[in-house]
Amino acid sequence: DSDGAGHDDAGGFGVLSDYLSDPIAIDGDADGLDWYEEATWGTDPEVADTDDDGLSDGDEVLVHGTDPTDPDCDDDNLSDGAEIAAGTDPRLADTDGDGVTDDLEVGCEKGGTTDDRDGDGFTDADEGAVDTDEDGDPDFCDRDSDGDGRADADEGTGDDDCDGIANRVDDDDTDGHCPDDSGDTSPPVDTDDSGDCVDCLGPGHLTGGCSGCGSTGAPRGGLLGLLLAAAALVRRR
Repeated sequence: DSDGAGHDDAGGFGVLSDYLSDPIAIDGDADGLDWYEEATWGTDPEVADTDDDGLSDGDEVLVHGTDPTDPDCDDDNLSDGAEIAAGTDPRLADTDGDGVTDDLEVGCEKGGTTDDRDGDGFTDADEGAVDTDEDGDPDFCDRDSDGDGRADADEGTGDDDCDGIANRVDDDDTDGHCPDDSGDTSPPVDTDDSGDCVDCLGPGHLTGGCSGCGSTGAPRGGLLGLLLAAAALVRRR
């Protein structure tokens, strides 16, 4: 019942009038946080990495500014430790702000750059995380986005069949005809059964050839198109 200063503590705390004392900071798990700091953060003073994300509690608090009790602070399905290892920010779900979350970008290893992971000449932001050919690789991580056997880099940004779908995400670039393609001599086609020959504007289609196309090549739709086509046929006879 006696303390180091010779005071009898049986009746209460003694007085250390001639001594200065400091609290002893103990870091039992050697993670860089003492017991008081661990209590403040709600971490385990006997476990160096409370949330088991690959970063010590001390590094999370003192270095990275992350929550030592949350293994994925930005909720992007990539642990804080994995983000630090990959060079992404564990506090931002999309570190580079390109519209593709870090977990998807880190999972893409195709030898490209940080802005163009698959190295096909199109940025991750432009290609996005959609999976056009449904092969399990999002377009930004797929060098052949439409799965047609032709690389995105080779197909480029063109739209050969003028269907409004870029070649690199169109698995059949020849399923239509461009209205202004002077070399297109194939018969006009009523692709949507509307009565309009969507292809009849091209020089190769001036004589029509399917219902709805007049002799001048102007598309005409529905019943009116049929009547006009019939009238033109009668006049020619």
